[in-house]
Amino acid sequence: MNEQHSVPGTRTARVPSSPRFLRSCVTRPRLLDVLDAGFEYQVTLLRAPSGYGKTQLVADWLEKRLPAHPETHALWVDVVDSHRSASHVRHLLWRELVEIIRADPTLAEQESSPFTSTLLDAASFTAYTPSRQRAALLELLDLSVEKTLLVVFDCDELGLDGESFADCEWLLQKARNLRVWVAGPFEAFSINATFELSIDCHVIPSEVLLFTASETSEAARLLSVRLNQAEAEHLRSITNGLPRLVREVILRATSHADTSKTESTTTRFRRAVQQSVQRSMQDMSAHSSLDLNALAALSYPPFLTEQLANAIQSDPHASDALTALQRTGYGGWESVGDRQQFIMLETVRSYLQEHHSLDPELVAQIRRQSANEMERIGYPIEACQEYLLLEDEAGVERVLQQHFPWGLWVKRYELSDIMRAVPREMLLRRPLFLGIRAASTYWAYGIDKREFTELRTVVDTIDASGAVFDAREELLFIAAKIFLLTTRDPEAHIDEVKHQLLLHAQDGTTLKSPLLDLIFGVALNHLASLHIQLGRYTESETLLDLLIGTKLPDRAVAMRLRAQGHKAVSLVLRGDVKQSRELLNECHTSDYWSLISGTYWARFFRLAEAYIAIEDFDHRLALEIVAELREDSNTYEDGLLVVHAHVMALLLGGFTNEAMETLRDALDVVNASEMNWGAYQVDLLRALQIDLLLASEHFATARSHLETGRSNTSPYFRALNRFALRTGDAIQVLARAKTVLNEPNRTIRERAEHLILQAVAAHELNNDALAADSWRRALELNRRFGITTPLLQIATVDMVITNGETLQIFGETPLPYSARLESFKGWRFSRSRSSPSVKVWCSSATPRVPPLPKLRVPSVCPQTL
Repeated sequence: MNEQHSVPGTRTARVPSSPRFLRSCVTRPRLLDVLDAGFEYQVTLLRAPSGYGKTQLVADWLEKRLPAHPETHALWVDVVDSHRSASHVRHLLWRELVEIIRADPTLAEQESSPFTSTLLDAASFTAYTPSRQRAALLELLDLSVEKTLLVVFDCDELGLDGESFADCEWLLQKARNLRVWVAGPFEAFSINATFELSIDCHVIPSEVLLFTASETSEAARLLSVRLNQAEAEHLRSITNGLPRLVREVILRATSHADTSKTESTTTRFRRAVQQSVQRSMQDMSAHSSLDLNALAALSYPPFLTEQLANAIQSDPHASDALTALQRTGYGGWESVGDRQQFIMLETVRSYLQEHHSLDPELVAQIRRQSANEMERIGYPIEACQEYLLLEDEAGVERVLQQHFPWGLWVKRYELSDIMRAVPREMLLRRPLFLGIRAASTYWAYGIDKREFTELRTVVDTIDASGAVFDAREELLFIAAKIFLLTTRDPEAHIDEVKHQLLLHAQDGTTLKSPLLDLIFGVALNHLASLHIQLGRYTESETLLDLLIGTKLPDRAVAMRLRAQGHKAVSLVLRGDVKQSRELLNECHTSDYWSLISGTYWARFFRLAEAYIAIEDFDHRLALEIVAELREDSNTYEDGLLVVHAHVMALLLGGFTNEAMETLRDALDVVNASEMNWGAYQVDLLRALQIDLLLASEHFATARSHLETGRSNTSPYFRALNRFALRTGDAIQVLARAKTVLNEPNRTIRERAEHLILQAVAAHELNNDALAADSWRRALELNRRFGITTPLLQIATVDMVITNGETLQIFGETPLPYSARLESFKGWRFSRSRSSPSVKVWCSSATPRVPPLPKLRVPSVCPQTL
């Protein structure tokens, strides 16, 4: 250790030795880049216990990357008992700085001056007091200000003592040409608040130093073992990527390869890792007072806090056991929020539980302690998992009640996985768990056909049994039914579940219970969403108004905002664009908007914004929003609405071919899907497809689609009228339009669309008075409600003709958006009555589609939390 050599990659002649980078070790360019970035900071900390490859990583950087810094000199300090004192560290720094000055001709000239010669004299430096030695080091750094000194402290077992730390802090605050790297465990270089404020510090945590799968494969190759990708992933998984353990397992597995040729590589790896862990545990027990049985008790919780570890062992020094594990690399403390939690390597946990088994009653007691602690400090998912292992239904129920729904949505993936482990018998007995499982699956994965089908059999079994539950269980049972409606015919069953749900709203106890009102809000939101998908907008808004007007606790605000998003979509789809826009503006200015912005709960806001962008003729914004909505592969019940908005935006921009291709792909998916999307959503897309077929004069194909897709929905009825108008049957169009316009329950959008159809048909039949009146009524709807897309048939004012003259019914400013419409390639009408009436997107030049990400049909929702 005292022998002195040149540090690889430096230009100094004599410095304490740095280890050579071993050719059997893995070169890790990603980590060398991390150290390159750390070189810009005054202090870089590689915080990890032994076995993480810190020493070899820094040695590799010195060899490969230091030459790129010609003005930097490196000093390696092994922090061991003999080299740990502050006096020794100061002498090492002084010796290195003297070498730097003497090696530089421009600095060596100053050596003859009395001041400099005193600084460079070893005897004088040794005679100085500690404070004068620090001042001398600073003066030497100032003399060599054009040079940078990099000091590497290798602290595997021991950290810097307090005086050495104070020396480094003092020099770093005053000298900008000093860099300090510390490689060691968490406590090797303790940073206080003052230090953080005055020093630029870069921390590289232990998890960054773990092997990736490719690095694991490379480590095996350097040891003459070839691994395929699956084997490398498996080895990394069972070793957690700990570099020392990876190498040890490979060597052990290789040494037994000849005697176990019938075993697979993964089997040999599993045995080797168990042998390595066993030997390490035995060594730890032999060389310390560590009790492996006591350590086994700590292996049952998924993670530990210091309080939990002490409670389990009933020992105020339980943290010593965790420190021993950390030093071997078999576990470590991680920062989660404002707490520290200890994670034990899974292989070590398995070994301890298998070879140091405890009494089952003691294990149950440990699990209950850990579940209670996790529930107390705010880890609901982990607490649920422990309670389920204990088959403690009351504990699971208590946690779910406390954190439903927002806290559970944040951990929806973990919750869904845990709830899938709930046995069928418990689901049949406790509909509360059934409802939570259906909700968490939907939140995490959208409409999971296989999972929802399985849960539907549970629902059917409960229905058939005639079981009676209390209000809470019954409400969650209804919620499960609502989430599962997409696996059966929603139109046939939605009224039944709506009736059951609204009975709870009429019951005074439902909306007074802290849990029941939350469950009610989740169920009502989803039910309203299904009504929108079925085109039942007024009913949807009635349900949503019930939720929006309900006083809910703060943790349910996300649901109220989501309800407003649903209502905004419903409003714009039925034609009340102004009110939808006002509702969105109101929500965006809400104090709670930042809570849900960018999350699943805001997804309907984004859909409403896309439709409003279409009403504003802003196809670029609409395409941008739709691309965001379709980035995720999950499937939700409103998937076809997003496709519909996408196609409308493409047509608005003149991208006819892309619109047709998107429609074709979406309808192919619908036809191949087992999911029941509902006739209304499907007909929205088919109506657009028929419009495009008519525009390209594929009349036979359009007729075939109309005949094979017969339904009673308003989109189908509109498509039928478009077809009749395009094929010259204006009389039939007038009759159908009159029927629609005389029905009071028709939406604003339906009325506007049929007023335009009526105007065109009347124009074809020379009924100028009816045509003019229809135009005026359509424009009045535009003025009152802001609906514009049905009026895209009017490209410019002079396209409306009466008796060969321009119809001046709009005054001098015919339309507030007429300037925009002049260049718009939308629906147009021919001036000639002998030619076909309707032409669609008749632009002479096909514009280029702006770049969009690869779109999947019909999946939609962004998960951006």
